[in-house]
Amino acid sequence: MKIRHIIVFLVLITLSLMSWSAQAQNRDIFLVKDIAIDVTEENAVEARASAFEQAQIEAFNVLKDRLLSSFHSQRLDELDPLIIQSLVRDVSVDNEQTAPTRYRAEFSVRFDKNKTKDLFSENNLSYASFEGGPALVLPFLQIGEQFLLWDDPNPWREQWFEAQYSSQNLLRIVIPVGDLSDIKDAPNNLLEYSDASQSIENLKRRYGVEKIYGVAAKSKGLAIEPGNDGVNIRVFQFFDGLPIEIGRLDVQGDFEVAHEQTIQYLQENWKNQTKVNTTATSLIMARAFYSSIEEWNQIQSSLKSITNIKTFEPKTITKSYSDITITFSGTRDKIFPAMQKRGLFLSRTSIIEDKFHILKQL
Repeated sequence: MKIRHIIVFLVLITLSLMSWSAQAQNRDIFLVKDIAIDVTEENAVEARASAFEQAQIEAFNVLKDRLLSSFHSQRLDELDPLIIQSLVRDVSVDNEQTAPTRYRAEFSVRFDKNKTKDLFSENNLSYASFEGGPALVLPFLQIGEQFLLWDDPNPWREQWFEAQYSSQNLLRIVIPVGDLSDIKDAPNNLLEYSDASQSIENLKRRYGVEKIYGVAAKSKGLAIEPGNDGVNIRVFQFFDGLPIEIGRLDVQGDFEVAHEQTIQYLQENWKNQTKVNTTATSLIMARAFYSSIEEWNQIQSSLKSITNIKTFEPKTITKSYSDITITFSGTRDKIFPAMQKRGLFLSRTSIIEDKFHILKQL
């Protein structure tokens, strides 16, 4: 691996992990940033108006691709711009430039969570309920029966190493730097991961990730690089240190095409794991404990930010706890991890009674 690539990527990884650590729990998945628009019309006023409309349409396309499966997203491709505008909560503008007939700017568009969820429900579209990641990806090159990570040449690893990754996706991708610590904790051969639970935990802590995937590529032809022959991809996820195969891809293209399709597969896999069935509505009763009014306000704010919670209604409020009823889309196996992502933990108070305690992570 090239030394200059390692040095540059070490800096990038360090800065990225600092940012992810601070933002992972608080990112608003209904906020779409960095929409660059450049419009020319007969005059500046018309150009600005067209830019705002176009920004909202493009931002909604990003949002639906972020939250919906690719199949469901296509069903909203031709949505009326007036409907999209009705979903918008607020718009902010950066780097605004105006000319007599031209307008350029970068937009951030925040969509109303409840209105957007209602639109999905009305169209029977299941949506991802919370973001995942970042996730670490280990790119193995399969040669014969060997799955190799660090040996050179490994053009599949270089493809992942040099690619740019969108910040718009729910599942954010991290690639290992390949320093001595990585080489120690991530064995070169996938077949050597027979008892690597401690090594996998070391990688998770070092990169600040929740999941680790192994993606193994094998050219269909005789050469290491596929050319026009195509690529076979096997996707593994590590559970308790062991790589478990979760999917396969048959790619008609080179490593660049295979990389794009593998990223799409990982995103779709995450959406499927966290999707909310919009036709199902559930309810739980819980007692939320807090030590101050500030902490109670934080709990309420966290509940409001959870995508699939429709309503929560306090029934009793005291100095130390509040009894609340929570109504949410989907089933409990989706709401529990969504709450945990926001630092809220549910514990059942009784096997017989269907009631829970909510505890806030300190």
